[in-house]
Amino acid sequence: MSDSVVTLIPNGGSEGWDRMGLGYDSLPIAFNPLNAGSTAGKSVMFSLTDAAVAGDISKIVIAYRVAASEMYGMSSTVRGRTNTDGTDYETAPIVRAEADPTWYYVDVATNPATSLAWTWDDIDSLSAGIRVNVNYGGWLNLYQFKILVYYDPGIYEEDSDVGGNAGISPGMVM
Repeated sequence: MSDSVVTLIPNGGSEGWDRMGLGYDSLPIAFNPLNAGSTAGKSVMFSLTDAAVAGDISKIVIAYRVAASEMYGMSSTVRGRTNTDGTDYETAPIVRAEADPTWYYVDVATNPATSLAWTWDDIDSLSAGIRVNVNYGGWLNLYQFKILVYYDPGIYEEDSDVGGNAGISPGMVM
């Protein structure tokens, strides 16, 4: 059986969280060193909607839609970031984000705090975002952000019964 996917979008955290699930191209969260000074290590973190599902989690995917410029041959970098158990964890950087808004996806197979498979308790307490480094004269805009949780819902076949009563097997989500 293939995995099911639930999408978690920001529901709080950094300013601009309310625009991240909607894709407003005119209202990105902007990182610009000319306006805000150095952006080395600047981050934006979001609290996330709760997942109302169950099953074994195979991985999460940090998904963000960004656009960036390149100035003087130097690229802007962006990293996915999670916070579990009060500690920040970062993915490897995506170097040279495109000038047009583009989706980037980073798999995180295990909880970096425990090195074990993700649990729903981990997901419910997860905050996530990005960290950027924009070179002088460049810019980077974050347009959308979400977490994709891949899981096996653990649904078993229903036990059929005369009279239309269907038995529910363990693991079914009602």
